[in-house]
Amino acid sequence: MPQISDEMLEVLRAIPTQTLIDAQWVKGWPMSYIEGAVPLQQGQHMAGRAVTLRFVPHRPDLVEDKPKGADSAEYVAIEL
Repeated sequence: MPQISDEMLEVLRAIPTQTLIDAQWVKGWPMSYIEGAVPLQQGQHMAGRAVTLRFVPHRPDLVEDKPKGADSAEYVAIEL
């Protein structure tokens, strides 16, 4: 999985949010932001690494073989 460097995060942190949203729209990624998000403190800027998850229904024929609890794929992915 590709990692974003600390240097790139610093560059992204300095770019205005609307500029990033516009760039995503141009790239064909509309609605790739959280509407209504506000900083907890005035002047706060944030950029970070994220993992995107997609949940799909369990297959009944495989549910018994699926690891449970902390060994489950969902748990491992969320901890990333």
